[in-house]
This record gives sequence, C-alpha cells and structure tokens, in this order.
Amino acid sequence: MRINEHKYLTYFLLIFLSTATPFLLLHIYGSQYEVYPAIILPAGAGKISTSQNEFSYHIIELYGIDTIHGTEKKIDIKDFIQPLPLRNLSSLTNNNFFLSCKEAKFWYAKKLFYQGCLDSVFIERKVLMNTKNSEIKVLSEEIHVLTK
Repeated sequence: MRINEHKYLTYFLLIFLSTATPFLLLHIYGSQYEVYPAIILPAGAGKISTSQNEFSYHIIELYGIDTIHGTEKKIDIKDFIQPLPLRNLSSLTNNNFFLSCKEAKFWYAKKLFYQGCLDSVFIERKVLMNTKNSEIKVLSEEIHVLTK
C-alpha cells in the first residue's frame, strides 16, 4: 500500500521533469536546444508557386553603403538582426524595422558599422526568384534612413 501513498507525487515529478527539461536545456545551451517553439510554432512554413519544374519564391535582401567604395554592399541579415532569429525578419519588415524607436535606429546603425557600411542608411529589397531561368525580379525597394 505504500506505493499508492506516493502515486500522485510520482506523477507530478514525472510530468514536471518531462516539461521542465527543455527549459533547462534552453537556459544552459541557449536557443540551440529550444524544443517547444519548433514543435508548436514551426518557422519557415510557407507556400511556393510551382509549375513544370519551375519554382518561384520571395526573398528579402538588405544592402548597406560600403564605407570605402561608396557602393552597395549586401548585408548579412543574420548578423544584422542578431540576437533575433531569422524567422522574425518578415515581422521586422512589416513593421518598418521599428524605426520609429530611437533605440532601434541606434542598434541598426551599430550593426551597419560592424559590417563595414555607413551607419546612416540601409536598403531593403523584396525579390522574386525563379529557379527555371534563374530570373531575379525586384518587387519593391525601400531606403531606410537612420537619422539620429
């Protein structure tokens, strides 16, 4: 009868450990082992237009102005929005990179400087890629000025 006395405590501990372990891994190792959001809210899901061995998809490209040559320089988006994950890029673009916030402007200016670009402006391009003929079509282009 001693087992029945601790049955609920055993159930509680099993459930607690099974749900707390992923949070412990997240705390120790960072987002590298983040389990729940990947299962509950999968990132990268979307539709791609297809027809006869041809795929078309939209991508977002960011460009800065090179400090040495004064030409456009492609920005590494992962480094530009870090520590945010890449899956948040569309949210950032939909909200104009939150440039109404002074802290965000300063943050982006610093990120541009670290990538060897002028810290006052960056360019956002939405591009349609076609795999059949490697065609690249610019759908829209927006220049974001970071006035301080």
